[in-house]
Amino acid sequence: MQIDQVHTLYAAFGNDRCAFVHAGRFHDEHSADLIQLSEAIAEMTGAARDIRNRLAFVMVEAFQNVIRHGSHGSGAGADRPLIVLRACAAGFTVGTANVMRNEDEEKLVGLLSDLHGKPREQLKELFLQRLQGNKVSERGGAGLGLIEMARRSGRELVHTVSRRDDRTSLFTLQVGIAPNGEAGRTDHGDGIGVAQRIVSEEKVLMLYRGDMAPAVVQAMVRMLEKGVDDRPERTVSRTRAWLAAKELIADVLGENDHRCMIAIGSHQEEDGLAVGMMMDNEKAAAMIGSVEKVNAMSPMEQARKYREGLLAKAKGEPAPGLGLMDLVRTGGGHLECASTVHGEETFVAMMIGL
Repeated sequence: MQIDQVHTLYAAFGNDRCAFVHAGRFHDEHSADLIQLSEAIAEMTGAARDIRNRLAFVMVEAFQNVIRHGSHGSGAGADRPLIVLRACAAGFTVGTANVMRNEDEEKLVGLLSDLHGKPREQLKELFLQRLQGNKVSERGGAGLGLIEMARRSGRELVHTVSRRDDRTSLFTLQVGIAPNGEAGRTDHGDGIGVAQRIVSEEKVLMLYRGDMAPAVVQAMVRMLEKGVDDRPERTVSRTRAWLAAKELIADVLGENDHRCMIAIGSHQEEDGLAVGMMMDNEKAAAMIGSVEKVNAMSPMEQARKYREGLLAKAKGEPAPGLGLMDLVRTGGGHLECASTVHGEETFVAMMIGL
């Protein structure tokens, strides 16, 4: 990630209320966290209980589908598997992308064609037929997960297969859930395509844009603590930086403001954390001034300012700037900053190495 691309990442998700991308390690430990995350986002957007349950099922089944059937590539760029969740007025979209073996394409595309246009009753019958027919392969499933995703979502499964070489292809899947649960065709735009480009171009490992509700933050922190790639030594710094970024957003925008984003990815041969916030021009000017002031401090001055903020918070007193100080300290004392003006508002982007 580069500082001048943070606004591009934020804008890529249009008018979404929330957007989440995970493009790190896919392992079973994250399943429970993804259920919590999807339920929290659905509740935050006012979805009914039935819709929350459907979304949670589709989210974890899509994740498991990549674990079971993805032929994981090098783990870099376009080879990296990902899952994305987007929430907007049109409902929810869950998408995945993963490398698959060319020899599996005919069977997979054939199953997806069989699901096309079938009502829920017929999908249930097909599920039972395949379950009773003992067609489960060594890799598991017999397509049962895809059938159930189509049945639970009530929407058609949208997919693409892009040939990479004579052995592998890139498979993408997109599942939509309407806000009222109605059946039909998914029409939520190219949700997975946007995420795939972000991962390959900006080397993003995890991204969240939207309201930083406690349950949402908790789910993502748990994923970070369990490890989102094969570098466990980065877990502590990533988790601390993510929490500091969340506190900074709360300090600047207050609670329940969805015009913000946090992302972790590669930055100048190391980890980098990006924070982006949309705010009024006056507040943006003050934010940029605060960053410049903190960057100009010596390490001792930064440490003293941080301690003062902690003491004030412990006494229940206002501690403005504590989130900023904590974030700066996680990355060695210097924070990059850039801004993009949008009329009466400004998007402020910040980047720090970890």
